[in-house]
Amino acid sequence: MESCWIDMSMLDRVKNICGAETALGIRFCSPEAARSRLPQGSRIFGTAGESLFFFAEGYQETVFALDKDTGDIHPLAYDFSEFLRLILACGSAESVAGTERKDSRELGTSQPGLRELQEVLNLTPIRNPGEYVRTIGQVIDCSRIRQ
Repeated sequence: MESCWIDMSMLDRVKNICGAETALGIRFCSPEAARSRLPQGSRIFGTAGESLFFFAEGYQETVFALDKDTGDIHPLAYDFSEFLRLILACGSAESVAGTERKDSRELGTSQPGLRELQEVLNLTPIRNPGEYVRTIGQVIDCSRIRQ
């Protein structure tokens, strides 16, 4: 599958940082992982809890989550850097997947090392993650994603 539609530089940078997976609460995986569960033309990059995180063909660098239990797909962030900013605000990748259903005060505590990762990547947490994810969900039309 051709993946030139995704700029992987930030993702590759994060993957190469020792302890990033633990700090972010995500397990990075190969593009072949869970291929049968993902929409056609998608590229998975990680998993946390019951969520698979991926890029969908035709949606540039938008980060999506697929709930393994329900099969529901929803957009989370305009790009991977914004996804990282959501994790910084929510405390872990698993918390990000349920962000649109939670108030900012209900979000979990951060994983060890998250503050250090924030400094290394020079990113700031998104101010209102619930509102951000709800807005993304309203703006991005997922109807073109082919199962």
